[in-house]
Order: sequence, then C-alpha cells, then structure tokens
Amino acid sequence: MSLVNITPEDAPLCAVTMATHYMAFAVMKIDGKFGEGYAKNNPALLAAFVTAAAMTEAAALITTSLDALITTPLAQTSEDEPEEELLDD
Repeated sequence: MSLVNITPEDAPLCAVTMATHYMAFAVMKIDGKFGEGYAKNNPALLAAFVTAAAMTEAAALITTSLDALITTPLAQTSEDEPEEELLDD
C-alpha cells in the first residue's frame, strides 16, 4: 500500500501501523544511544522523537503528492480546444 494512494478506509489502519513503527524505532534508537530503558523512563523524549518522525513523513508525503500534481499533465477536453472558425478570421 502506497501512502500516496491510500483510501479513506485504509487511513486509520495505516496511521496506527506507522505510529507503531515510529515508536519501536524511537525506542531502539534512544535506548541504543543512552542505554536500555532510557526511552521508557523519558516519555517526553520518546514523544518528541515520534512527533518529529511523523512530521518528516507527512512533509515527504505532501511533497510527493504536490510533485505528482505538478508533473501530471492536465487532460485536454473538447471545451479546451479552440473552434476553427474563430481562428480563420
């Protein structure tokens, strides 16, 4: 499942999955740096780490979505095409 193409129905599960991933990764990194149990004993640090990771992911998702909008050509409709008789004058 691509984060860019998730459906509204999939969004809650995706959010929980990502939050769980961020939390586990944060604990691993914090405990690896400061020692076993440091993340558990410092919930504000853990929360800040998870928040930063989520914000970075959100920024990347927004950037990817905007890039896709900018680089995708708009479909031309018949209403967009000039009428020939107007150009002949």
